[in-house]
Amino acid sequence: MNKGNQLSKLLFLLEKHEKTLVEKAIACKKRLDEEFRKYHLLSSCMAEYREKLNATNQSIPSFTYQQYQIFFNQLEKAIAQQQDVVNRTRAVHLKWLKDIELVKKKSENILKLIQKEKQEIALRQDKKEMQEANDLFNRTKSQNSQK
Repeated sequence: MNKGNQLSKLLFLLEKHEKTLVEKAIACKKRLDEEFRKYHLLSSCMAEYREKLNATNQSIPSFTYQQYQIFFNQLEKAIAQQQDVVNRTRAVHLKWLKDIELVKKKSENILKLIQKEKQEIALRQDKKEMQEANDLFNRTKSQNSQK
């Protein structure tokens, strides 16, 4: 197998790998969007409950107040955990995007090598044809001078 065929095969495999990476990045982006939606839902819930509590402007029994505080603490923990999930998912998504860029650059470089190989083959072919033409000319000239 010549160098050009090997490079073409490698390019094909890289393009196939890139397609797989893109599919994974798209799935990860969907997951990121969903996790971000959950985070905003929890944050909105917290803001809404705090607003309702503040809007009552009535004194509430201490037991009820304690229950609200426990609820708010649990909700804050859930928000923090969801923020961590969002951050981890975002990091994974960014890694997929970086991997895609890396494969694209490799593909571009392989494509350049393929073009260079084609040019070298064409140049060798041109030199071979030129040499054959010179040899033919010299033989013809030699035959004519012998006559």
